[in-house]
Amino acid sequence: MKKSKNETNREEARELHYNKGLMIEKLASRYCKSTRTIYRWLNNNYQEKTPDQQKIKKKYKWTRKYPPEVFTQIIELKKELPQRSAPIVWKLLQKEFPNNKPSLSTIPKYIRDKRHTYKNNNRRQGYIKFERSKPNDLWQIDIAGVQTVGHLEKLYLIALLDDFSRFIVVVEYFKNQKGISIKSEKQS
Repeated sequence: MKKSKNETNREEARELHYNKGLMIEKLASRYCKSTRTIYRWLNNNYQEKTPDQQKIKKKYKWTRKYPPEVFTQIIELKKELPQRSAPIVWKLLQKEFPNNKPSLSTIPKYIRDKRHTYKNNNRRQGYIKFERSKPNDLWQIDIAGVQTVGHLEKLYLIALLDDFSRFIVVVEYFKNQKGISIKSEKQS
C-alpha cells in the first residue's frame, strides 16, 4: 500500500530525530512545520501499531446512586397512568425528591428497560375502510397540486378512482382543474 507524503514525512522525521539526533527545531524548519506538529509526529499515536501494541481505551461510566424509592416511584407513576410521559414523571419526582432525582434522560431509559412503555392499542379506532358493496357509477377524483414540468409549465395530475374497487382508472396531466376536461376523459 502506497503511503501518503505526510506519512513518509512523519517516518522520516522520527528516523532523523531518534537515530540521527536531529533537534526538533531543525526538523520544523526542514519540513516547514511548527515545533508542536513535529512533537505530534514523534508521538507514538501516529505510528502504525500491531493489534497487541494498541492501547485499549477504557470507557468510564459514572453512575449516580439514587435511592430505590425513586425508581419504585417512577414505576408506580407509570402504572397509575400509562400515557404519562417521562417529562411529566420527572416533574412529579421533582416534587417528591427535590434534591435526589435522576435526570430527564435517565427516566425514559429506565422505563424502557423495565418494559413499561405505553402502546396505544386503540390508535386506529374510529377509522373504517370505505368500500361500496356493489359496483356503481360513483367516482372519486384526486388532484395532486400544481406540478411544474419543464417547457409545459404548470400542470395538474388528476386521477379518477373507482369507488367500488378503489383502483385508479384514469390518470392524466391537465393544464387546468376545470371539470370539463375531466368529464371528457371519463367518457372516453
